[in-house]
Amino acid sequence: MPRPRALHLLIPTLAIAPLLACPADPDEPGDELADTDTSEEDASDSSTEEESTDSSEDSSSETTESTEEESSEGESTDTGTESTEEESTDTGTESTEEESTDTESTEESTDTGTDTGTDTGTGGMAECADFVLDGLPAMTMGSSAVATDDYSLCMGFGGTGALDVTFEWTAPKQGLFSIDSVGSDYNTVLGAKLGTCVDEGPWAACNDNLYDVGDVVDPDSRIQVGLQEGESVTLFLDGRYASSVGDYQLTIEELECPAPELLDGPFPVEGFGSIGWGDGLYSGSCGGYGEELAFSWTAPEAGLYAIDTFGSDDDTVLYVRDEACWGPELGCNDDAEDDLTSQLFLDLEANQTIFIVLDVYAQDFAGNYEVHINPA
Repeated sequence: MPRPRALHLLIPTLAIAPLLACPADPDEPGDELADTDTSEEDASDSSTEEESTDSSEDSSSETTESTEEESSEGESTDTGTESTEEESTDTGTESTEEESTDTESTEESTDTGTDTGTDTGTGGMAECADFVLDGLPAMTMGSSAVATDDYSLCMGFGGTGALDVTFEWTAPKQGLFSIDSVGSDYNTVLGAKLGTCVDEGPWAACNDNLYDVGDVVDPDSRIQVGLQEGESVTLFLDGRYASSVGDYQLTIEELECPAPELLDGPFPVEGFGSIGWGDGLYSGSCGGYGEELAFSWTAPEAGLYAIDTFGSDDDTVLYVRDEACWGPELGCNDDAEDDLTSQLFLDLEANQTIFIVLDVYAQDFAGNYEVHINPA
């Protein structure tokens, strides 16, 4: 058993004892005698206390018990202080652990932020965006009411004052992916930029209304992007107007691409087909939301090539992707030279394969359409 710390308490007593004695008044000799007696008593007390310090273990035990009793009564002896500190430490640790648990729970709740708790697919911490989405398919829900207005226009859609939410997502495989806001209860604008932390980068895709035919308008939004395995994209879910605020739902799904028609032969290389009313599978960064025709062509040699839809019945949108439907977009054009048909100029490598989509402006466009490829 450790020795009691009574000695540490006695040393200050010995040091301050002479200071406590009153100075002798020469006019009152009795005071001088009283001081002498007091000094003798102090010395005697000091001797007694030193003997008490060197006493047996039984006396030490009693002193320790006494000290512990005093500490429980709140006196600030060293022993009592240590006991109090230990109790405080134990209590503080438990409290801290409980608070930490509560904090972790709060952090988990904060990490999902605007999410409602529905199977969101929301993952870890985003590098620059508001949230990270994981998996395929991926879906998240939340509210834009707690968002801020960080971005303004997505190819002319969305505006200053409209609240926006951003997401990062990494493709787990190579493919063409559809991203939509179907299920949201406000007018949305949806855009995408390839990569992360790309506030100033070019738009890869943008859409305001999923369906806009005459008086029938679906204010949800849908875009698609082709990605390689491990490639990331940043998604921007904005409001159409400053008053466009509410609960959103964002869904990412993989699209299955049907085999395109193969184009070959001498120039001009041509493709033909008919398009009816309805929703199409593909859409480009510059539009194209109706049904479409898809073609594949391989450049015989390096050079600049012109691809157009001249001679088609109605308003076309033309976009080209590298290699296949999931390849990066090489170009997109809606109207060429104030015409309703479209034209692109692409610089291609020898034996480079391109995926050509002849799309129409909206779901209610139909007719006969054609595409032509020529050296520029």
